[in-house]
Amino acid sequence: MTDRSGGSPWTRGVVVLLACVALVGAASIGAAAFTASTLYYVCVDRENLPDLGRFTRFEFPSIGRVYDTNGQPLIELAREYRHITPYADIPPIVREAILATEDKRFFSHDGVDYLSLPRVIGKVRVGAWGTRLAT
Repeated sequence: MTDRSGGSPWTRGVVVLLACVALVGAASIGAAAFTASTLYYVCVDRENLPDLGRFTRFEFPSIGRVYDTNGQPLIELAREYRHITPYADIPPIVREAILATEDKRFFSHDGVDYLSLPRVIGKVRVGAWGTRLAT
């Protein structure tokens, strides 16, 4: 059976099928390119990062003390009253409580817990992604 144009009726179906295959292929290549560029930007590209020297040289503000002639403190002067506590001085139950609420696998990864990413992405609303990508 032939159509009025003299061609096979399968010709239109083959053209539509090839167009769909080409569209899916182009979308796949685009998605792969987007994924590769995102991974490069996140994992490799370190060009536009701020200078870490200021962070590594950071010292907490100290507390100024005024002493009397006997060596007794009269007054402490500071914007912030911080007392640095070494990790070993923190009670184990407090360390475990902080790790339980913050990051259970804190000591087993290098700063990014890739096993948690699917869970985090699943909790983010789709609308929030749109507004973040638009800005």
